[in-house]
Amino acid sequence: MPEAARREAARRFGEKRRAPREANGGGNRGRQAARGPEQGGDEGLLEAEVAVLEVSVNGKGTTRAWCQDVATGDRVAVFGKGEAGERLRRALRGKVRVAFRALDAGWFAVRVS
Repeated sequence: MPEAARREAARRFGEKRRAPREANGGGNRGRQAARGPEQGGDEGLLEAEVAVLEVSVNGKGTTRAWCQDVATGDRVAVFGKGEAGERLRRALRGKVRVAFRALDAGWFAVRVS
């Protein structure tokens, strides 16, 4: 592979990897600015009603629920910690309303009801 083609491929790969970080203001600033309801930061939350199809818990206590959006029929991974994760676990094969923030690989549940 010619050197110029290799550099072009590396540049394109770097742009793809940087795109999500730049979308939220760059670096950790976007993540730190996104506060949960306990800090009074409900702005930017999206809501959806989902059917919980499958639930698993990793070693660090994060719950991953494989869900189907009732309105669109799309399937998505919903991640939750603490009370939100517990409610996702209890809702297996049921429907819940989720207030979430969109991630690169699914949703992060802030509130589950």
